[in-house]
Amino acid sequence: MSWDEGWKDADAKLSAQFAETVGWLHNRDLSTIAKDRDFVGRQLALPPSVIQATKARFSNIMSTVRAVEKTRAEVRSDRAMRGDTSKRTVRIIDQKDVAEGVRHVFLSHEVLDAASVQHLISHNINQDYTLDRSVPSMSLDEPYELGFAEVVPSYFGDPEKLVRAAAFAGWVILKPESGDLLTQVARHLSSKRKRSENIG
Repeated sequence: MSWDEGWKDADAKLSAQFAETVGWLHNRDLSTIAKDRDFVGRQLALPPSVIQATKARFSNIMSTVRAVEKTRAEVRSDRAMRGDTSKRTVRIIDQKDVAEGVRHVFLSHEVLDAASVQHLISHNINQDYTLDRSVPSMSLDEPYELGFAEVVPSYFGDPEKLVRAAAFAGWVILKPESGDLLTQVARHLSSKRKRSENIG
């Protein structure tokens, strides 16, 4: 197979996932594409249903987190710093459905750093979305995932940054002392989710 034939074969396979593909011998085209604010390529318009579902999930989770943990923004301690320097990758060690559309996920440790939160986000993004010509399609069947963490580092001026990022990916991160509210929180989330889906 010649280089051109090989590239055409690869381009055909990649075209369903990306707005544009550029051969290695034409990599200078990347600069032109990057500078073109109006570039669309093969990318499709983002379906309103995906936008609505993502916004609803984020809103449902963040409103619940804020209601349960009004003092979360004040969490700043030496333990948070130790969490940043531990370099331990958080693992999902078990999970259990606790309400319709809500799953309790048992995490390997309760001190999360930014990398651990990113790992959890990547886990959900990979299972919740599929790409069609660079446009994400969200599965409406995946549950909200509820986990407990003693410490999530806060950022000056934006203390909810990591919790908010996790919520965007479907994670409900609460402090362990909220554990006795697990059933109530799960039912509350399930109810809000149903209302959102009915509106949609």
